[in-house]
Amino acid sequence: MATSTATSSEPLKRSPQGNTTSTTTTSNASPSKKAFIVRPARLADLPILAIHHLGAFQDNVVNKFLAPNGHAHPEDQIRVHLQGIQKRYTNPAGITLVACPASDPNAPIAYAQFSRVGSESGVRAVVREKGLVRRAWLWLLAWVFWAWHAVSNWVWKDRVTDFERVRMFGSYVAADHETYWNSTKRPTWRDRWALSCMVVGKQWQGQGVGKLVLRELVERSERENVIVALSASPHGEHLYRKLGFELMGDFSTRLPGETDLRGGIMIRYPERWEGERHEKYIGYFDLHRGE
Repeated sequence: MATSTATSSEPLKRSPQGNTTSTTTTSNASPSKKAFIVRPARLADLPILAIHHLGAFQDNVVNKFLAPNGHAHPEDQIRVHLQGIQKRYTNPAGITLVACPASDPNAPIAYAQFSRVGSESGVRAVVREKGLVRRAWLWLLAWVFWAWHAVSNWVWKDRVTDFERVRMFGSYVAADHETYWNSTKRPTWRDRWALSCMVVGKQWQGQGVGKLVLRELVERSERENVIVALSASPHGEHLYRKLGFELMGDFSTRLPGETDLRGGIMIRYPERWEGERHEKYIGYFDLHRGE
C-alpha cells in the first residue's frame, strides 16, 4: 500500500460520464519528479491488474487462508483474481480507476474499485452517468464473463482455492456487515460508497499513488454527503487514516496465524455530515503508534 503524500499539480477533470483524469507529482520524488495520471480502467487493463493484485497480496494472511496452494500455482491465483476484478468492472453502479505513469498512460501500476450502495436514487445517479450505450455494453460483457468463467473453471480446475474456507470467510464478512452496516440499526449509513479493492504494484508503493487513485472516491463522498466504508488490511490502515478514515472496530473474526492486529472496519465522514457517528474505538494502531 502506498503511504506517501501526493500533491496535485493539476485539478481533476471530469468527463460527461463522471470519469476522471488527474495528474500528480509525488512529494518524495527524485530531482526529476515522477508524475502519475488516473483514468478509467479499460478492458485490456484487467489482466495487468490481476498480476498486480497477486504481487501485492500473495503473502497476505487472507490470501493464504483462501488459497493455501497459491505459491505452487500462481497462474491459478491470477485467474481467480482476474475473475473477481472482471465481475466488479461490470457492476453498473461501480467505478474502476487505474493509475499510470504520465510517461506511459497505457501501463497501469495501481487500481481501485468502488461502488455506490444504498438508496435507489444514489445508485441510479451513478448508473446514469455511464450513458445508455456503456450500460448496455457492461450488461453484455457481464454475461460474456459469466459464461467464460463457467467454461474456464470447468476446463481448468482451480488448484489453489479452498472452497470450504471461502464459505467460512463469507460468513465472517456477513457478520461484519451485520455488525457495522445494518441499515436498521444505522439508517443514515445506508447510503454510502463502498471500497471493494485498492492495489498498488509493489515497485510503485510509497510514492503517493494509493492516495491519488482514491481521490475520486473521497471527492464523490464529499459532493454527495455520504460516508465511505471499507475493510482495511494491516498495511492499508495507515494510508486510509491519512485520507480521513477512522477505525470503527475490529473484524468479527481474525484468521488463524494472523499476528498483525492492525486493520479493521473503517469509515470516512464527509465534512458536511450531520448523521450518526460511531463510538470512538482504540485499535492496535492507536495503541502502538510510533513503534
